[in-house]
Amino acid sequence: MSFPIPDFEALRQRYLQAVVNQMPEAAVGDDSDHHVRASGIAAAVESLHQHVAWLSRQVFASSADNEYLEQLASERALTRKPAAVAAGSVTISGVATT
Repeated sequence: MSFPIPDFEALRQRYLQAVVNQMPEAAVGDDSDHHVRASGIAAAVESLHQHVAWLSRQVFASSADNEYLEQLASERALTRKPAAVAAGSVTISGVATT
């Protein structure tokens, strides 16, 4: 089961809701100090979520970027094979308009 990553707006709303829960009289409108702080924190937390998601893709060879794919391969004493030209013929069959 994957972990749902909250977006910027959801993170900001969670922060503002926490403020209201602790201080019901707090101003949390678009021009309030709490809203500005919530926006900054939400941006930082969203960035961290995205970085962790990127890191988790680097763990698996099927989704790793080239740099990390080569590192994963070197840990298993594997090296890249050079590209090779393909030769031969291909037969394709099917039904028209499908």
